[in-house]
Order: sequence, then structure tokens, then C-alpha cells
Amino acid sequence: VERRYTSIADLELTARIVRRPEAVGNSPGIRYARDLQVADLKSNNLIFLGARHSNPWVELYEKDATFRIEHNEARGAFRILNTTPADGEPTEIRVEPQNLRRDVYGIVAFHRSPQGVGTALVVAGTSVTGTEAAAEFLLNDAKLEPWLRKATSQGGLAGFDILIHDRNLAGHAPEPEVIAFHRTSR
Repeated sequence: VERRYTSIADLELTARIVRRPEAVGNSPGIRYARDLQVADLKSNNLIFLGARHSNPWVELYEKDATFRIEHNEARGAFRILNTTPADGEPTEIRVEPQNLRRDVYGIVAFHRSPQGVGTALVVAGTSVTGTEAAAEFLLNDAKLEPWLRKATSQGGLAGFDILIHDRNLAGHAPEPEVIAFHRTSR
């Protein structure tokens, strides 16, 4: 019997997204990453939960992303690459396993599909709590709205990447904070 696993944070985020007014009546489809088809990428707006190490489809959108989460499974460590650092931003952030109990990072990335039709939203973190921090930020209209305004140009939403930091408080991310924002070409 083939088993499929998902975190409670991903399940809670999915439930919150499908209850949003924007989703009601649109019947969003929900799939495991392994069940996604290439045809799904060509004409749909997609939301990917998890970084490349847990959801390989994310790699298709990383060429346009300015923040990338890399996971060293042998050490349990993470590295967040900043491919286009602005003044004062680090080129990378290393998170060792012992630090995951204290600091978590998340990414919210919005990009146009490489095929030109549809969009992809990536919500990922250095841990389940890091993904939760990114999700909390994304679903908090008051926190997200100023950044969406910065990503808007000529009446349309441009691509963007947001790097989030939060403290891990007993497995929860109580106060996600934006530490870097980049507009992207897609």
C-alpha cells in the first residue's frame, strides 16, 4: 500500500485557502505533488506548499526566484540563498538544526508560469513552522497588502519573492516579519 504524508500545517493552510472568499465557488483542486501532471502546469493558477526538497515541482519556478531554500538532509541544516541581494541583505542565511528550535524562515513567491499561462504561488519554509510563518503572513491581509502594492505595476501584479523570519514558539510562528522583498521579472 502506497502511503502519502502531509503535515498538519499544510492541511490547515489548505483549509484556510479554500475558505477564502476568492476561492469559494471556484472549486480549487487539491493534489499531492506526486499526482500533479505537466498539463496542470500549463493553464492553471497553482499554489505549491513546501520547498524543493519536499515538493520537486517548485524547482520549475526557482529560475525566476530570488530566494531558494536548500536542505542538507545528512546534516539537517538549511541554507537560504539570496540570488539578487539588495544593499544590506546577506547572500545566504544558514540555519543549523539546533537553531530551528529558535529561528524559522519562510518564503512567499509569486511567479508567472514558465509556459506563460497561469501563475504559481510557492509557500515554503525551513521547517513546518517556517512554512506556517509564511502562511500566516500570506493569509493576514493587513500584513500582505502593503507588499502587494509594492509588487503592483501598470495595474497588474508583478512577480515577487518575500523572505519571512519568525521565532519558533513551541512549534508555532506567532509574528512573521518580512526581512526581504524582491520584485521579479515574471
